[in-house]
Amino acid sequence: MVAFVTFFLGLHLGSQVVEVAVTEEVAAVRIELDEQLVGTMVGEPWQLVCDFGTELAPHKLVAVAVDAAGSELDRAERSINLPRQPAEATIALEGGEGESGRWARISWESVVVSGPPTIEVTFDGRRIPAEDPEAIPLPPHDPEQLHFLRAELDFAGGLSSVVELTFGGAYADRVNAELTAVPVVVDKGVPLPPAASLDGLFFEDDRPLRVVALEQSTAQIVMVRDPATQKFIDLEGRSRRQATQAMRRRGFRRPRSKKSDWRLLFVWPISRVQQGRETSYDVFPQTRELRSAEGDLNLLLHWIRQPLELQGPLRLADAVAVAGLTAAARRSRRVLVLLLGDDLSDKSDLRPTLARSYLEKILVPLEVWTTAEETGQNDMAWGEPRRFSSAAQIEAAWRGLLRSLERQHVVGLEGNHLPHRIRPSN
Repeated sequence: MVAFVTFFLGLHLGSQVVEVAVTEEVAAVRIELDEQLVGTMVGEPWQLVCDFGTELAPHKLVAVAVDAAGSELDRAERSINLPRQPAEATIALEGGEGESGRWARISWESVVVSGPPTIEVTFDGRRIPAEDPEAIPLPPHDPEQLHFLRAELDFAGGLSSVVELTFGGAYADRVNAELTAVPVVVDKGVPLPPAASLDGLFFEDDRPLRVVALEQSTAQIVMVRDPATQKFIDLEGRSRRQATQAMRRRGFRRPRSKKSDWRLLFVWPISRVQQGRETSYDVFPQTRELRSAEGDLNLLLHWIRQPLELQGPLRLADAVAVAGLTAAARRSRRVLVLLLGDDLSDKSDLRPTLARSYLEKILVPLEVWTTAEETGQNDMAWGEPRRFSSAAQIEAAWRGLLRSLERQHVVGLEGNHLPHRIRPSN
């Protein structure tokens, strides 16, 4: 009965036109932003202007359709400045209702790529076999307890999708796929408590939130990389040929533990314009996801280079904000690293302070590294960076980053919440 016509892909600030499509029984549509009334549409062209503010932040936009008597007929929601899945997936539970004999069926759809994805499934934080996505047997489990099922799908071409659900316990045979992921840091050596014991420790405004999962999924590392750092890396480390030979010798061994398992994406801070159906978008190219079996950071820095055809002004702050969405999209452990080179002019639309504030709102930690010898205006805009004068120092920083990720866990909260409005109890 009501649907958004404007998709709001990418990041949005300031005044934006909101347009909806309705069926003929709809008399009016209320538009709410973060639970506050923006305005009411009462006829063609079913548009109004919504102000998303001057600070980059996540928002929840809701359209409520009512009839002539004011009764609600339908509603539609759209997340603003939050990750959107490039491919969609679902999980359905099949089979028996007891502690055994149940299986999961995963379905997916992607309009960009074809072919079966690589699927990784975890049950209550433990990886389980998923040879047949239409019949994934679940381990024996207590149906009276709450359980958490998560699937990560990796498609050819670098696309991925994550789908999660909870079932059992208070849910009985119902499933809940609306979860909000919140990364938390656990002190080294402290055992993880059961997820249910964390109820009442997180709030959205004054409303307590239910914890349905606590796990340590594969870490997502996104690095926004100033192309000027390549010269430093080439001088300090191995040649590209040596790096290639080392990668071939290394092979594709799995890491020794789940804690050390990571995915790494390089994002280039030089945009290209991509034409959409109704408007154009700035796209910051990125590499495919590199896995922990493929090499250490110094080796990958040598091997992965900016595409030669990528030309244009440096836009570090804009790229950092977009990369933050990528880091948060998997709803897993995450960190964003900004690797700066010499003091170059940043031609971003956003200021570094706005980009940093946005990362805080979507719960993505930021580390700033630089290979520049002296403090410059470009790097100090990001705060005091960690400065490197050798490849060995970069490797030490990388090991420290992985150690910090080992202490990070992800809390799954029931429902769809704005991350910057979630707070722990005092």
